Amino acid sequence: MSLPMVSVIITTFNRAKLLQGAIQSVLNQTFSDWELVIADDGSTDDTGRVVQGIALADSRIRYVRWTNGGLSAARAKALPMTRGRYVALLDDDDVYLPHKLSCQVEYMETHPAVGLLYSYVELVDAEGNVIDTWPRKPTTSFHDMISHCPIQTLGILARKECLESAGGFYAGGLGCDDIDLWLRVARSSVVAFLPETVGRYRKHPGTMSQGRKDGLVALERVYKRVLGLPLSREECAVARMKYAHIMYQSALRATERQEWLTAGKRFTQAIYFCPGIGKKIKWGRYDNQLYRLSRPYVASVLCLVIGLCTMLFMPAKKRL
Repeated sequence: MSLPMVSVIITTFNRAKLLQGAIQSVLNQTFSDWELVIADDGSTDDTGRVVQGIALADSRIRYVRWTNGGLSAARAKALPMTRGRYVALLDDDDVYLPHKLSCQVEYMETHPAVGLLYSYVELVDAEGNVIDTWPRKPTTSFHDMISHCPIQTLGILARKECLESAGGFYAGGLGCDDIDLWLRVARSSVVAFLPETVGRYRKHPGTMSQGRKDGLVALERVYKRVLGLPLSREECAVARMKYAHIMYQSALRATERQEWLTAGKRFTQAIYFCPGIGKKIKWGRYDNQLYRLSRPYVASVLCLVIGLCTMLFMPAKKRL
């Protein structure tokens, strides 16, 4: 039996009803030389029964299941199982448009130097109404992607060898594993953008998304790895600025939770990586340059003082 040209990976967890729509969008592709690997991350609902019923009718569908380990681990396990020359990804609550694979495969076949291709995707609400189109500002340079990676996982088609040579997905990640991989691929391979709308990202109450705290922790890990790469002077400056912004946002979230010592440390880290971080943050109507520059420094000291006072004077039972 010949190998498929494209491998589509769907990772899923307890979304049997939504998953059917994602699978159907692959079945509806005008391009037919594909395999679909459905990676079940330990679902306890009817996912297995639903998938096995569909797979019986189409031999291109493979179903694998393991103990729940999270999205990052599921993608890391599924990638080596693929047999196609190209790899595409699809979350269980999103859908492809029918021409997604055909237009992207055609582009990749005529541009052999390109390692990763991405396109527009539509953001839709629970009723299917289009809210927005991503990305708003496409870019293909690693330098620009350090500041903002515009690649939506739903919209990519990549050569498997490029993903593997970049290290694949990190199984132990807390999230943002896709951004992590796209940055590594962008640094080592050619990235291209095809201005076609190829999928729909569903925004609904059950969307698999991280809390702000976990998302920032994941981004912190991603950019720590970026800073560890051999970067040019310009790339290093952009990466340090991005990391400083992440630390600043993390500090603000910590103040909301009244985690004063953590907030103070995060403000300090933001200042270390970008001493003028305050001038880079939008302050609304407060545009005084001295105020903007000094605010992170003052916030750092105040948070550390409040945190130390809390530790010293709060009764032990309340601290516990």
